[in-house]
Amino acid sequence: MATTKRTTTQSKNESTLGKGEELLGSNLLRPDEAAELLHTTQNALAIWRMRGTGPSYIKFGKEIRYTRRQLQEWVASRTVIPGLNKERVA
Repeated sequence: MATTKRTTTQSKNESTLGKGEELLGSNLLRPDEAAELLHTTQNALAIWRMRGTGPSYIKFGKEIRYTRRQLQEWVASRTVIPGLNKERVA
């Protein structure tokens, strides 16, 4: 009976995905699809990746993919609530 050894990376990747969401398959979006969902450009996504400020992504060699959940979480993390953390002007 062969056993498979799970790597830390596999476990980490699976823990960031929702229940029932597959790492491989139709849930993976190309940068053009992600840009369309975010109402931005592929160039903006590339700049955000380079700066480390954009949504989490998956990299297969040179190929970049996003999951809908990662995009949704990133958008939610960018929410600004007016009046909070504002400096008062004297």
